[in-house]
Amino acid sequence: VNVGCGPAEERVLLTGLHAVADIYCECCKTTLGWKY
Repeated sequence: VNVGCGPAEERVLLTGLHAVADIYCECCKTTLGWKY
């Protein structure tokens, strides 16, 4: 799988404050989404 995970950071979401990390493409470095 050609995806990487960035560093965790705290973000305010609808359900409160959560530690999330961006998921990005290893080839083109485009952000694809995030995970808890």
